[in-house]
Amino acid sequence: MKRVLVFSLALAVTLLTSLSVNAQSQQLKGIFITEEEDGKVQFYQRGAQFIGKLIWSIAPTKDVNNPDPAMRNQNTVGQEIFFLEKTEDNEWEGEVYNSQDGRTYSVQLWFDDQRTLKIRGYIGHPLLGQTATMYLER
Repeated sequence: MKRVLVFSLALAVTLLTSLSVNAQSQQLKGIFITEEEDGKVQFYQRGAQFIGKLIWSIAPTKDVNNPDPAMRNQNTVGQEIFFLEKTEDNEWEGEVYNSQDGRTYSVQLWFDDQRTLKIRGYIGHPLLGQTATMYLER
């Protein structure tokens, strides 16, 4: 009987611990570096929206492909490129601007772990997209 009680308590503690770890949500805040280490994006919250700003690029350029001619002389570094809403714990969706082609794409973001952010950009449906990885800067 004593063994059953000890086992039951140990099982309950283990289950509660794993539930509390899973319930913790990641914050989409901080500086993330691209997988290729050629760019950095700072994420922050503005009201209910999450914003991602390009803060560093290995090869900074002007936004020559912007559909707005008045913006084509603007530096890409310093631009807000992600505009997101939180959908679930550790998941966001919205739009991302790609200065390489001047287009805006739908995007989903989620954490694989505490430091790994997955970004899926797509047109129409997520199955028709590409996934990139960024890492939280230490």
